[in-house]
Parts: sequence; C-alpha cells; structure tokens
Amino acid sequence: MTRCAWYSQVVGELNVEWNEAGVVQGCEGVPHLLLDEPITREQGDDDVELTGADRDAELAAIEADAQLSLTAPDATVEAALQSYTDQLEEFANEVIGTATEDLCLARIPGEAYGDSTCNGEDPNRGSDIDNVVAQAFLYMSMDADVYIQNGGGVRTDIFAGDITIGDAYTLLPFGNTLTNLDMTGAEIRAVLNEAVEYAHSDSTGAYPYAAGLRWYVDMSRAAGDRLYDIEYRVRNEGAWMPLEDRTQLKVVSNSFTAEGRDGYVTFGEVSEDGRAEDTFLDYAQSFVDYMMEVGTISKPATDEYSTQNYTPVP
Repeated sequence: MTRCAWYSQVVGELNVEWNEAGVVQGCEGVPHLLLDEPITREQGDDDVELTGADRDAELAAIEADAQLSLTAPDATVEAALQSYTDQLEEFANEVIGTATEDLCLARIPGEAYGDSTCNGEDPNRGSDIDNVVAQAFLYMSMDADVYIQNGGGVRTDIFAGDITIGDAYTLLPFGNTLTNLDMTGAEIRAVLNEAVEYAHSDSTGAYPYAAGLRWYVDMSRAAGDRLYDIEYRVRNEGAWMPLEDRTQLKVVSNSFTAEGRDGYVTFGEVSEDGRAEDTFLDYAQSFVDYMMEVGTISKPATDEYSTQNYTPVP
C-alpha cells in the first residue's frame, strides 16, 4: 500500500498486487478528502454551521463515502510542528536582495497576469520578471550559451523593495532543475515557434522568454513562422548575431520544458536523443543564490528583452 498527500488536503491510497515475478496483477485506490470541524454549508456569501438533523445527515454521508474522512488536529503533532513553523517563517523572511523598481508579470505580452498594481509593464515586450529570471538562470548555469523558459514557470510580480527567500519560492514554486540541451539554430527556431503556437491554443504559460536570445512575434504570420528574426548573443556578451540554422548552442531551460512539456516538443526530442544534461541546480535556490551574489535587480535594457515587439492576433 502506498499513500501520497496533496498539500495535506487529499491523501491518496493505492493498493498494488504483484505476483512472484514482480508483475502487477491488480491496482486500485481511493483519494481521501480530509474534512474538519465545524461542518458548514454555504448560504449566500456566508458559511453557516450545521446543527441538529442537518449535521447528522452530513455525518452519515461522510461515514458512507470512503473518499471522505472527518479529521481533527492532533495537539501533540501541532506542538511539535510549531517550532519548525517558526524556523521556516524566520528563514522565509531573510532578505536576499533588492528590486529597484516593479518587475511585472505577464505571460503573453500585453496581457498582464500578475497584480494589477504593478507599474510599468511594456505591452510590446511582455514580462519584466520572466526576462530577469531568464538572465539569472543563464548566469547560474555557468556553461550554457542562452536560456529559454516558459512564461508560466514564473508565478508572481516582484515589487520595488526588499526581496526575501520567501519571495523567491513564491516566484518559482516548482521543484524544477536547470537542464542543458545541445541544439542547432533550426531546432531553437522550431521550439520557440512551438511555444508561441501552444501559448495561443492551449496554455498562455507556454509563451517563451529567454536570455541571450531576442526575436519578434507577429501573430498574423503563418504558423511556424510567427516568431522570427531571431538573434543571439552568447552569455549576453558581444554583438547580437542572426541565428542561423547551422548555429550550435548550449541552451539551458527548466526540467519541465526540457522534457518536451508545455508545447516544447523539440526540447523533448533533443532530450530523447541524448543531448540533454540535468545540472541538478534547483529552480528557486538558483534564484536565491543569484540574488545573494548580485544584490540588486532591475528591468533589463530594452534591447535585452527576448520579445522585441509583439503583434497580437488581428
């Protein structure tokens, strides 16, 4: 029997039966939705506690359903956890750097995704913070030439002022690592256009952001050629150069997209071809380390934004 938990709200129970040869003969399971007191029911905008016959009926329904479990806090466990909670809060509030200005979140340029109070987003270039994160990860990867990521891998705005460890883990909450991929210019062009297509058909979080690469997007162009005029600059140094099909670059991305997910199909093919290497650099911790090293972050220079101009769907 295996149990797994989802934010301590649902516990999954899975029962697997193997034969002597180790072949699975049967598999069944049930999710346990954890409920607590008081038992309430929505009435308008309020939650009203049930009493009497209504409460008895709900308790009977919970008892009859294997997926529902009425639980109560364990005082001993709560006391033991409190010391760790206090330590975590102290750790999360540690200041690791400063943002000199608001760094706004967007997925697709011109479509703000974060807090509406964030100031100064450029509708032609998209997310400030995605571009900053891309630059941070290229810096931390050490030996990659350029960085590419999905916009949805970044989850919040960063406002002017102190940045804490907690902010970094809110910004980058996923258990991803940085993965290097050896790619040609043709493959880079293909994966970027795949991401743009997926962002406009399946998930806005697929929209690509990068460091050391820049381009134009025009959604009135033919599919597969909507992201165009790609230029690169190895590790953000020297002059910008046109990306040729035969160009060879080491691309770093997060492990989620490196597996070909979120529409980054070509990344998956490169990984399957044996041209990918996990650096084991943790996503959020890498940003923490970057902030502790550089101290201060701001919006990139205009010519360093990965999307130089975005023309929306006509």
